[in-house]
Amino acid sequence: MKRYIMTLAAALLAFAGISRADEYPDISIGDLKKAIAGKKVAIIDANGSDSWKEGHIPGALDLETSKEKLADLLPKDKATLVVAYCGGPSCSAYKAGAKAATKLGYTNVKHLSAGISGWKSASEKTEKGDDAKKTSAPAGGNTYVATFTGVTCSACKAHVSAAIAKLPGGGNATFAAGEKEGTQKVTFTASCDKVCKDKLVEALGDGAKTYVVQDLALATK
Repeated sequence: MKRYIMTLAAALLAFAGISRADEYPDISIGDLKKAIAGKKVAIIDANGSDSWKEGHIPGALDLETSKEKLADLLPKDKATLVVAYCGGPSCSAYKAGAKAATKLGYTNVKHLSAGISGWKSASEKTEKGDDAKKTSAPAGGNTYVATFTGVTCSACKAHVSAAIAKLPGGGNATFAAGEKEGTQKVTFTASCDKVCKDKLVEALGDGAKTYVVQDLALATK
């Protein structure tokens, strides 16, 4: 009887361990790349802002600076695939991002156990943050409203936000549905004056072909 109880206890412990491990299923680098290509994923980087600036998976949100507004940055569809990652297989910081998404009601949350170290080892492309990036415009900065097409997912918004942050004094980007169907109204601060639209298109890089700036003007007070 004693042996039976010990065997049962061991089995229960093993099951508990499996349950914990499967709390956030793993996703491979290959499958994540496919999801990114199909614009069917939101990615959360839990490595901290310094690491995010040094290099992150393209489109990944910086959890440290985004956690207070995560509900606005993630897609409205709660069934959207959300992938959280941190340093690598031995890192558990990703759980903060995964739990934050789960708490918001997302039902398809996964973990890239390879982390940023595995992503880089696989020679996959990364994006860098700008160390001079500001969260608010300096004195003399203006508030602009831009109308975009093609901004249809959280990764799209992250790309546009990163481009805005490259502008002089760029930051504080907020997104809302535009007046016309399929458009996004993006409000942000910057100090680039009359050439702001040109600078924004330049900052978007290749993304300007997808995230098209239809209009940009100073916000009316």
